[in-house]
Amino acid sequence: GSEMCIRDRLEGQCGGKISAASLLALDEAALRACGLSRQKRAGLHDLAARARDGRLRPDQIWRLDDEDARAAVTSVRGLGPWSAEVFLMFGLGRPDLLPTDDLGLRNGFQRFLGSRRAPTPRRMEQVARPWRPWRTLACLYLWALLDNPPQRENAP
Repeated sequence: GSEMCIRDRLEGQCGGKISAASLLALDEAALRACGLSRQKRAGLHDLAARARDGRLRPDQIWRLDDEDARAAVTSVRGLGPWSAEVFLMFGLGRPDLLPTDDLGLRNGFQRFLGSRRAPTPRRMEQVARPWRPWRTLACLYLWALLDNPPQRENAP
């Protein structure tokens, strides 16, 4: 997809290895040439600056508990709660997350509950309470419900 092309172009601009130093060495025109929006350029610059000056330690985030890791991720410009939750789930393999802002997850809950409307984040939290400490796994199943909608056996 286009994201992979952007990453490939960025890697090329960075001399084959993306790092805080190589990102900070690029000017706006070089970053724009990679296909990065203004917001993404600003976010990457902030991430690289935080990594270089030690405000953010990417190699140490895994050591933090969920709350502190979420705070570290959301300290970066342009990365909000959804980005943090998804990073903790897929980047760090954390077992007990529930990204209630995720539209796909809300749709999975809707199908699971048999509701006509997607549930509120509060309702999702209530339903998922008994699934602790494995809510990440439950999310994977709820997302899979959307990819494989239930069908009656021997349906035409």
